[in-house]
Amino acid sequence: MRLITVVMGAKTKTSRFEETKKLLNYGYSTYKATEKLGKGVPVPGFENAPVKKGVALEVPVITTKSVNVVGKIGEEAKATPRVEYKVLTAPIKKGDVIGTVYLDTEGKSDYLMPSNLKGGVDLIAAEDVEEGSWIRLFFRSIFEFIANLFKSIVG
Repeated sequence: MRLITVVMGAKTKTSRFEETKKLLNYGYSTYKATEKLGKGVPVPGFENAPVKKGVALEVPVITTKSVNVVGKIGEEAKATPRVEYKVLTAPIKKGDVIGTVYLDTEGKSDYLMPSNLKGGVDLIAAEDVEEGSWIRLFFRSIFEFIANLFKSIVG
């Protein structure tokens, strides 16, 4: 956690230093950064991303770095993950960036959000997904057509 202070109107360098010291002591004793997601872990509820034309229909995703939230000490910082995936078409290689995770904090100002989260944290593919053969994709589309036909009749 990094804090920046601005002190205006101080008469001397010593008084400016003392006021800065008070602000920093208050900031570090009142707020802390809490890790919400570690590096290389899936986001709960968003463990897989959909893939088109692949052998697999989904690819597991993990974070590229840890995700932290700043909050008051003694209060649980509530943050809800929001994930945006790119449109994915196979083939996909392990380590390809396939989306971004953002943390939406309840009632917190943007200035309390760590600077590395304002643009989100990249999500990468945890494994390779090969492109499906034409016959696999053909039979998959027939199966999906029949399944959708029955869903429309029942629902």
